[in-house]
Amino acid sequence: MDETLKIYPKGALEMCKLRSIIVLTIAAGLIVATAGCDSYAQKREAAYQRWEKTTAKAKVPLARALFTKESFQEAYIILSRCIAADPELLEAHMLMGKVMYSQGRLADAANSFETAANLDDWTDEAWYMLGRISQQQGDHQKAVASFQKAIEIRPINTGYIIALARTYSAQQQYTKALALLSEKSILDQGNVDLNIAKADILLEMGKVDQAIKIYNRGLLIGGADSETMAALGYCYIMADKWEDAARMFETIAESSQGETKTLYMKLIAMCSMNGAEYGKAVEYYDKLTVDDRESAELWLSMGHAALGADAPNRAASCASRALELRPAWPDAIALNGCSLYLKRDYNRALATFRKIASDKQLGPFAWLMTARCYQQLGQTARADKALKNARHLDPDSELVTLLTKL
Repeated sequence: MDETLKIYPKGALEMCKLRSIIVLTIAAGLIVATAGCDSYAQKREAAYQRWEKTTAKAKVPLARALFTKESFQEAYIILSRCIAADPELLEAHMLMGKVMYSQGRLADAANSFETAANLDDWTDEAWYMLGRISQQQGDHQKAVASFQKAIEIRPINTGYIIALARTYSAQQQYTKALALLSEKSILDQGNVDLNIAKADILLEMGKVDQAIKIYNRGLLIGGADSETMAALGYCYIMADKWEDAARMFETIAESSQGETKTLYMKLIAMCSMNGAEYGKAVEYYDKLTVDDRESAELWLSMGHAALGADAPNRAASCASRALELRPAWPDAIALNGCSLYLKRDYNRALATFRKIASDKQLGPFAWLMTARCYQQLGQTARADKALKNARHLDPDSELVTLLTKL
């Protein structure tokens, strides 16, 4: 008989076997249960990640709204969380790049746009923004490559085309710039912006007359655009077409406000002066002094215009006001002397010009006007001596040379 049977009675042996079966069954159940727990935890984690990605995409519009309001820090925080939840969320990287760019963090912006381009090589805006960053960093070759990629994706995007053309222009590759704009203009006929960009480049090249023609054509096709009109106005200045320039700036001033309106009013006055429309210049300087009574420069400019308009009394008043604001100002003293000369008050004019005869800048002019006063008084010897002093101080003066021959 087996020794075990000797030790354990028959009933006890059966009980031992039953206990072993129960233990094995429980152990197997625990293994199954544990495996089930692991599977549930994995499913729960996967579900959580899916939810995180879904909510991350849903939060991008909120970040975009904050970006539009220039709440850059709040937008950055939301986008950082979105990208952490879904590193492949393209729109989050694009918007993050724009947030960084708006804050002047060009390197960080470039990283975001590069990530976006890596996620989808056909993201044209990412390439365009990379081009703008390279342009600002002075890397024109890299900018050209990025803009070309953007145009490859969207061949008729006006902004991309003009950006590439201006990059060529920055490198003085004007032929390439004009060829690009001409080629794209054929594909997109009637695109005013491309033609205006061509005029801008022609103006850089000094081809003012050609630029004027294109700007005018652009205004006819596209209507009254203030930027185009301003560019055309400056072209007219470069071409010495002062009346046309003043007319263009007047049109812009009518629809402008605040500092912009003031700027164009000053340009109108300046163009009117150079175009010998002195009465009009006085009118605009007068309007400017209504809002700025404390500008000595404005009163001086209006006085000069008044001299041209043969209004010596008004010129004298302007000179007095300028001297109140800037006592002993040589320019205002010269203006007052000229007003006295026009009123034929030569003795007082002589006394006035004497005050600035030693001025480094206006001394030659003072001696010249002194000579004119003596000539009008019939004192030839003194006039000749004054002219000699003027010629000594400014031997290259065309005006001195002209008056010497009179």
